[in-house]
Amino acid sequence: MVAFNQGSTSLQSIVQWIPTDLTGSDYNNSVLIRKGDSLLLMASSTSTGLSIDANGDGVDDFTGSGPALFAYAYNTPGIFVARAKVNGVSIGSLLVNVVDIDLHCPLAAEIGFDRITDIGVLPFSLTPDVFFVPGSAQALSVIPHGTFTNTQSSGAELDLLALRGGTSVLVARLGNASGPIL
Repeated sequence: MVAFNQGSTSLQSIVQWIPTDLTGSDYNNSVLIRKGDSLLLMASSTSTGLSIDANGDGVDDFTGSGPALFAYAYNTPGIFVARAKVNGVSIGSLLVNVVDIDLHCPLAAEIGFDRITDIGVLPFSLTPDVFFVPGSAQALSVIPHGTFTNTQSSGAELDLLALRGGTSVLVARLGNASGPIL
């Protein structure tokens, strides 16, 4: 069970972790996840010489007999290639795009005054896949202003406008305006 809105609302549901089968996949197949998310990797081969390199560093993260399931946590933002091999021969791969954001500091906005705010997106090339929305449309206006690059980071440039007093919440979502919260 998950509770939110200071515990006033709860949701109970059954969640099933579906394995990501690398067999037959290639670089045209990709997945977009958040930093800290895990994938349940597998290869549907029945061979005893199965190996999976989950992060593309050339080192096998899992070895054994297929079809086995291997959970791998992607704790660093970046673009990775997960590859399955049988007896050293590639049988499939997947491009894994792992996104994170960096707010640098708390955000503040004055009622009725626009504020241009830079939000770091890691890696920068995935900035178009991050959507920024207000926690409440009555409290905050969020207008994408483009991208930025400076000596500290690169990412999304937003025009924020507080519409009323109190704490305004900026929400970063993955993939679309109702996607998973970053």
